[in-house]
Amino acid sequence: MGKKAAARVTRRSVESLDVLGNSVLPMSYKMSAYAKLGLLHELIDGVDADAPSPVDIECVRASLAAADAKRTRAASIEVRRRRIREQWNA
Repeated sequence: MGKKAAARVTRRSVESLDVLGNSVLPMSYKMSAYAKLGLLHELIDGVDADAPSPVDIECVRASLAAADAKRTRAASIEVRRRRIREQWNA
């Protein structure tokens, strides 16, 4: 939900929502808050999102590859656990 819409729904000003977001992380619109909540793989510093250089693009691609590898590893561990559980209970 956008800030203005959230302000209307909660009957607060946009500024008061920003202040509230500093103490209540789920209400924050800052990327650092999303990272603290565990919703991001990582924050990448020093990348110009509006005009990325080839180095910036490669940095982001490497980060995405690492996140995908981590997700794939977690999925394979879960499959292995499930198979062991099934074999144990058979």
